[in-house]
Amino acid sequence: MRTLRRLFSNPNPKRSADVADLRSWGEWVWPRALRRAIESSDPADIDQTGNDLSVLGAGVVGHIDAGGTIALSDRPASIEVWVGGGDRWWFPAIEGSVRQRRVDGLPIVETRMRVGDADVVMTAWADEPGDGRGRIVVSCATETEVPVVLAVVVRPFTRTGPGSIEEMRSVDNLLVANGRPIVVLPREPGDVLVGSSENGDCARQLGDRLVGDTHVAAADGSATLAAMLPLTPGADLQFEIVDGREEATVSPAPLDAVVAGWKSHLELAANVELPGWPKHLLPSLLSGMIGSGHDQGVAARTHIAAALIAMGLDRPAATLLESVLDDVALGSVDRSDWPSIALAVGRHFALGSELTPALEAHGDTVGYVTGEALRSCGPLQRTELAAAIRALGNPRAAEDVESASLSPSASGARTSARLGVDIEDDAWAHVDSDLDATSVASITTAMVSTSRTGRAVDGLVALRALAGSTWRWGIGDDPTERARIALAMRSLVVRETSTGIDVVPGISTAWFGQNVTVERVPTRHGLISFALRWHGPRPALLWEVEASSASPVELTCRSLDPSWQTMEASGEALLEAPNTGSH
Repeated sequence: MRTLRRLFSNPNPKRSADVADLRSWGEWVWPRALRRAIESSDPADIDQTGNDLSVLGAGVVGHIDAGGTIALSDRPASIEVWVGGGDRWWFPAIEGSVRQRRVDGLPIVETRMRVGDADVVMTAWADEPGDGRGRIVVSCATETEVPVVLAVVVRPFTRTGPGSIEEMRSVDNLLVANGRPIVVLPREPGDVLVGSSENGDCARQLGDRLVGDTHVAAADGSATLAAMLPLTPGADLQFEIVDGREEATVSPAPLDAVVAGWKSHLELAANVELPGWPKHLLPSLLSGMIGSGHDQGVAARTHIAAALIAMGLDRPAATLLESVLDDVALGSVDRSDWPSIALAVGRHFALGSELTPALEAHGDTVGYVTGEALRSCGPLQRTELAAAIRALGNPRAAEDVESASLSPSASGARTSARLGVDIEDDAWAHVDSDLDATSVASITTAMVSTSRTGRAVDGLVALRALAGSTWRWGIGDDPTERARIALAMRSLVVRETSTGIDVVPGISTAWFGQNVTVERVPTRHGLISFALRWHGPRPALLWEVEASSASPVELTCRSLDPSWQTMEASGEALLEAPNTGSH
């Protein structure tokens, strides 16, 4: 990402205009995210909803808003696709017929726009061609019966306001901004139009189909350029949004291979299906954490790793933990973060995750952070820490940890806050969000501050209502917030005890009579899968426990039937009707 920050910018960049200043540019087709703020001259009106486009190995490469505008991460430019069909031009930023969806809940966003009597479809995703420098791939297709014209437009806007493009040009199949390639087209464009605050938006020239210049300069950073390409029915047109390279040596993988690749990362993940919670939402949460976690600070990476571990994704979690331990070894991590790091590593090994060579190389580092963690954890967590240290090849230190008789201190609450779970028994813990005070952060804070009551369920319902059609939450849609939501979901359905597993501890009367399905949730006792079905007022529980040892695991469902328990590894039981006044 440091490479990205050097590109698309002058050594002495000019300060971008304020949102209010954009009104002086005249009549432009503003990005959907900015239009309301520009019209009101109020930066607070910027629409922050949208979806990150992320990929393993490069993190978040860009962001796509509800109108299909793609903004590069922290870059002063964005890209749109306009469509010429019939007797007019169609602009996704302002058309009412635009719809979006995430493909299978993954960070692959399909934007559809009605053009005449059929749709033109744009699908965008992030790609990493093997050099650690991400790119965004955009595939366009038309379902119309007649050809259309696409205008690939480079715009001087970011996700949250004005950008800065002082010079734009078209060179062969490249669109070049501030001296660096920003778009790689499949072929040299036909017509090229340019604009600026002085000359007006490219959209003003589209109706006349004038052939404009291939170069424009704007000292105020308002340069823009549109490249025209025809698109025939049944054909696909694909272009790349790049970080300054001319062309990567590796061509983008086809969309079906990208979908399959993401699903391969998620296939071992736990599955949690809750009432009113769409099935694709959990993959959306998890893929967002996998793809963008590497861009975060130490505390955030630790929190995200804890959530991935809790949901069965130990491989991407291990990668995050390795990067955190690298930072600890370099001496760049504050000691206050050590307990959270140690407990996340402890959970990683307690849930049966494999020892990676990189983690094994950090045995001494884990020992350092474990010493700090002993002052803020209880017996169960010390057992997990001992397992981690033993797995890392230090059995004597593991015995010392197991025999420790230290009591948790006030720092335990801070450690709980960082991990999002109570360090004593994985119950709810209060979490003080250090993110912006948005509706998402407020709701997740309320959820993890709630002691297994209906308020947590209310929080999930509220989050679903805010998510929109592509499961996005705007500025609060941060990987750390995703981790908090995933941990909250897990805590609603599974609570670990010293002897076993208690299922649906967070159920409320709002879910009575509705089905719950949980698959492959990892615990220190093994994997738990169960389904809750209803026969009138009585719940039926079907379960399977894949124990991690020969010791029997006690299964309970105290929130519905406090008297029921079993040591059977699998089976089904008709529980007593719950007391509807107790939740």
